[in-house]
Amino acid sequence: SAGPMSLGAIRTLGRAGVAVVSEPDRCAWALAAVLRSLHPPAAVAPQTDLPAAPTAALSEGELKALLVAAGLPVPASRLIADPAEAVQAVIAVGGRAVVKADCVGTVHKTEASAVRLGIVPETAVAAAHAVLDGARAAFGAGAVRGVLVERQLDPLVELLVSVRDDPQAGPVLTVALGGTLVEVLGDAASCLAPVDEAGARELLH
Repeated sequence: SAGPMSLGAIRTLGRAGVAVVSEPDRCAWALAAVLRSLHPPAAVAPQTDLPAAPTAALSEGELKALLVAAGLPVPASRLIADPAEAVQAVIAVGGRAVVKADCVGTVHKTEASAVRLGIVPETAVAAAHAVLDGARAAFGAGAVRGVLVERQLDPLVELLVSVRDDPQAGPVLTVALGGTLVEVLGDAASCLAPVDEAGARELLH
């Protein structure tokens, strides 16, 4: 890392073949790119039938519709506009559900009381009203699209999986341990995309 260094000194080092970067994180990305180029992953065949990339912020329900269109599995769900529809929605997804406000451009819906777990038909209408009220109070009515009713699963491990387009490195895949506790646990790993199955398994270990 260059730290506080004059432009002349940086140019001198450059002429000597010494790479100079001004920030430690950029240095780490550069080293990772070099190591990756020495051991490139197996070629990953591009998927050509993907839906068009969104041009505006989407809600969780809209995003999951894109995942389904791309061939990725998601829990059975129903998106409803009226809390009165919640009973039939819970029954349709299996009788035990997660009920949450479907919002645009928001995070941490749990802290906004916009998520309810373990909902059955008898508690569905009250839960739908509660998550709508919580989301509207926290994020504003304009951010709320409706109520997302999803089948509640019992996973062994909760994971965060994200992809972002880094301006220097390009597409970066990140996996992290934890759902609502992901920021507390701080256990994450990243790599440049695309990644093959072996590379994905390495991230998880």
